[in-house]
Amino acid sequence: MTIFKLERYPYVCRLCLKPEQPSKMTSLETEDEYLEEGTTFEGFLAMITFQVEEERRHLFPRSICAQCKESLQKFACFRTKVRNVHLFMNALVELRDLNTAPVKELFQTKPDTVRMMLAELDLCHKADFRAEDLIEEFPQFQIAQLPATLNDACSDEKLNIEVEVDMEDVEELDEPDAGDFTAEEELVESTKETVSENVACEDVEQKLSEPEKEGLDAVQVRRKYSKNKEKEPLQCPKCPYKTIRKSHFNAHQRSHLKRENRSFACTEPDCKEKFGNVRALQKHMVQANHIACVCETCGYQCSTNGKLKEHLIRFHTSNRFKCEYCERTFKVKVDLQDHVKRIHLSENVFKCETCGTEFRRKVALKNHQATHSDVYNFPCQQCDKKFKVKNLLLKHVLVVHNKASLECEHCSRMFYTRSTLVDHIESVHKIRMRFVCDVCVASFNSQDELVTHKARHDNPKHMQCGLCLIVFPGHEQMQDHMCITYREDYDCCERDWRYHVHYNRHMFLEHGVKINARVKPDPHLLVGEMRAKRKPVQSCSKCKIILPSRTKKKQHQETCTAGEV
Repeated sequence: MTIFKLERYPYVCRLCLKPEQPSKMTSLETEDEYLEEGTTFEGFLAMITFQVEEERRHLFPRSICAQCKESLQKFACFRTKVRNVHLFMNALVELRDLNTAPVKELFQTKPDTVRMMLAELDLCHKADFRAEDLIEEFPQFQIAQLPATLNDACSDEKLNIEVEVDMEDVEELDEPDAGDFTAEEELVESTKETVSENVACEDVEQKLSEPEKEGLDAVQVRRKYSKNKEKEPLQCPKCPYKTIRKSHFNAHQRSHLKRENRSFACTEPDCKEKFGNVRALQKHMVQANHIACVCETCGYQCSTNGKLKEHLIRFHTSNRFKCEYCERTFKVKVDLQDHVKRIHLSENVFKCETCGTEFRRKVALKNHQATHSDVYNFPCQQCDKKFKVKNLLLKHVLVVHNKASLECEHCSRMFYTRSTLVDHIESVHKIRMRFVCDVCVASFNSQDELVTHKARHDNPKHMQCGLCLIVFPGHEQMQDHMCITYREDYDCCERDWRYHVHYNRHMFLEHGVKINARVKPDPHLLVGEMRAKRKPVQSCSKCKIILPSRTKKKQHQETCTAGEV
């Protein structure tokens, strides 16, 4: 005779282990509305117990009875409620530290759940509420006044609620008689004993009795110089700001909180729109025709006085700001500062995190980073081709779907771009259109511009390299920088890279050599003639195969890239 009743196992209920009743059993693979979204009974049991190995699932019961199903549903509801309540409490704690992200995320991801929970717990007076309402009201709650941690170093932030309650009782006593004075004095002395010396605050001391002179001086010195100092610097989680003083840290966090919850309302009396930043408000003012400022000279319309002032400076004033390095002039000082950082300063370098290539402009880095991805976000609206970068799409539309608009004044031949037109004039008509510097290989449109530029090579400014004309912050950076080196051609890997930018990038990416090479121009040849003699190598952008002509390359890419360029 067997002792255990396991004859029917594992064909029993998963929870009570009673034999299956075919009409009343529910499969564990069933999804239920009381469980988390997309969770089956088996998945929920794995969450609260342990995960069953796939090869052993057949050894465990595969269904539950009606009674256990009902109990499991109630348990799931209660578990979800407890979790949501704790998420809400954690959001309040984070809000105490001026971190609004958990509150906003909770209200955005689970709006219905939060509303139902707060209504069930009777914690809100309104049916229609937002996360911003809670953030705005939070400073008046008691949790906002509590210290972040309980330690002796932050004694002035702690609340001695029990002492304050006892003192209220003391203050409510009638004026004591001579015989009652001893009893009241004993009460005050007993109350003093309940307060630790390290956590006693100034208000409590004033209520209890006058402290001794020496003790008061020591407390004031400690509070003045060490009450808010932390051993480790406090790092702001939202910006690089650091400080050792907790009061400064809290003030900084409040500034973040104020900016995050600031709103800008439309000034029109009939418009009640609000926006999170000034740019959105200005865009709304223009789109809704709420134009506030009009230029009296040209009739330009804008939404703010600041934009109108900038317009007047750019287009209706003769003041100029001159660059000390290249003699260029700008009407706005901000444009001059941006020009110096972008063109002349060596510190303004943008580095690709994938391959390490450096760029002087952020736009160039953004276009380069698109080459590392397989996402084609710019499809052509007139054909089935797609592009990774917007500039390539615009070039494709210009060359393929538009007519050539630039005409050669010497032979009436049409071209799509100015660079190809200039190459044609120099190579065919032998007319010089580019004036190239023989030091840094920069090209200019006139001889005067070239002369002005070469004067910069001859007389460099302080901390400026005479060859590459880059400005450095110190002597060490200037001595260690990679200056221009000269070579005969841009040939490498059986290919002519034609331009120094492409050659230098190829050497870094393919061979790991960081170089700043240049090929000095031939004084007997025009740039267009030189480019015409150096026929570019046609290679597929995907498989890198070399093709004899551009026509062959286009035919190959139709099948190789499947319409993606």
